[in-house]
Amino acid sequence: MERNIDWERIDAIIDEELKAAALQADAPRLTEEMLRAAAVAMPTGETRVPISIRIEREVLDFFKRQGPGYQSRINAVLNAYVRMQGRR
Repeated sequence: MERNIDWERIDAIIDEELKAAALQADAPRLTEEMLRAAAVAMPTGETRVPISIRIEREVLDFFKRQGPGYQSRINAVLNAYVRMQGRR
């Protein structure tokens, strides 16, 4: 099933969220060095639940190209999204 995804609209929304976050007074100013040293924090512990999920091939391929641990990276991205939504 082909889905028409408006990537430009999604990029604009993400850009606006990033700009808004950057303007917050308590947001730290990130340097190039800090960005280079940044890493995704992989969850630990036994809180994971095995499920079956359908995602687009392009998304799966993107994470798999980064090597072993792609499922953990997908989980980390979803976890970051959940945390960001909780701040609203």
